[in-house]
Amino acid sequence: MRLPAILFAWVLVNAGLFGALVLQGADAGPQLAPHATFPSLLVGGEGAARLAPVFGWGAAIAFAQVGFLATAFALGFGPERVGRGGIVAAALVHAAAVAALLVASHRFAMAPDAGLLGPFPAPTSILVFGLWPAPLVYLWLFLRHFDAWMPSPEAEARLLALRRERSETEVPKS
Repeated sequence: MRLPAILFAWVLVNAGLFGALVLQGADAGPQLAPHATFPSLLVGGEGAARLAPVFGWGAAIAFAQVGFLATAFALGFGPERVGRGGIVAAALVHAAAVAALLVASHRFAMAPDAGLLGPFPAPTSILVFGLWPAPLVYLWLFLRHFDAWMPSPEAEARLLALRRERSETEVPKS
């Protein structure tokens, strides 16, 4: 019962952070101008002023989402299960991709003409080539440890026997 309570706590943390961000509000600024390199992208004012009110909240929400995913993935682990270190490693890879995206977004907001990283602006490249593939580490862990993480036929037989035993001893409710 401990892990579902932890998962519920992550839900509360995410809801609380999002609620605090919404209640705080942020003024996006009325001045919009075309981006120096990408004219179809509109930017408004100096980057620090636009980003400062929401950057910390956005970072906290992003890392809380990583924690939620790692916790949800770990729900099926028992004390004898293998691969727990892999979940920590996957969460660290995922968190590193989130941190790289946050840093690149912050730098790009400060100097929007910073140029490209590969075929896209730096934040977009990190999102496409870093953040989106990062959860594939969780998939690899699942595939790698599938047999160890799934109940054995013996464990399934014990569970069915326990269910039969309990259903025979229960008093029908009227």
